[in-house]
Amino acid sequence: MTPREQQMVALLKELTVDGVPPTYDILAWRMGLKSKSGVHRVLHSLAEKGIVALTPRRRRSVAIRNPEAERLPFSRMADAIADHMAGAKRVTPTSIRRVLVETYRECAR
Repeated sequence: MTPREQQMVALLKELTVDGVPPTYDILAWRMGLKSKSGVHRVLHSLAEKGIVALTPRRRRSVAIRNPEAERLPFSRMADAIADHMAGAKRVTPTSIRRVLVETYRECAR
């Protein structure tokens, strides 16, 4: 990675709050760039290298890829959710998220 790309990844890690990445304007300002096109160029270079994931035509759609999370077997996550749904009195999105996070942490060890 180039120094500019390393700086971009560090900024993304620093400025992403609750899964919401910063805007191109903020990234350009923090990197000392005069326009958003420089941010666009660096992010697309990182996407080609597989370091970040971009969703086309969406705002704030930059995510640092986690190869470890992508290797988790889908069946294990599905089994964890099924077990939770069978044993829980009330199933909410928050409880499902908690089960997924716990399963992820177990698999990542």
